[in-house]
Amino acid sequence: MTTPPAGADVRTTPGWLRVPALLGVLALAGYFGLCVNYSLLTLDKRDQVHPWIVEHIDWFWLGNWKMFTGLDRWHVEVKAHARYGREWKEIDLLALFPSVTESGPRYQRGPFRRRPYRTRVLASSVCHRLDETPDRIKIDELKWKATLGQMDQPRGHYKYAVLADWDCTWPHPSPAGEVW
Repeated sequence: MTTPPAGADVRTTPGWLRVPALLGVLALAGYFGLCVNYSLLTLDKRDQVHPWIVEHIDWFWLGNWKMFTGLDRWHVEVKAHARYGREWKEIDLLALFPSVTESGPRYQRGPFRRRPYRTRVLASSVCHRLDETPDRIKIDELKWKATLGQMDQPRGHYKYAVLADWDCTWPHPSPAGEVW
């Protein structure tokens, strides 16, 4: 093996690959920067996240990937109400959608609740699954702070948000975005 002369170029990356490799590293750094911005959603700082990121949230799955399950600092309860005339009645969502995963019903999970088009599809589906078709469906979210290290988790002060307010006369959207 020969030693290169003093001052010679000793880089191992071929010359033709240096610029594309640098651009790839910069693109990856930019992507991870956007993933950091996306991670603000998990810290309940939605007002600081760029709207484009919320629109294209599926592109940032790597920013949300975790090796271990984190502790939930909030309890969340999703409720549905149907309006018949002037009267609102609570709907049992678990009876209408009995599919449950190890973390509860899918409609209660964060990735589902954070996407308005999914909650609109849920509200529309509730319209069509009930025996008597209501005028409107409202999907609500109740969140309250978890008390770590305690079995008893009283509701206490909670945050209330309307996830979807759906008129049952509107066309039924499918999960893919088509209307039928």
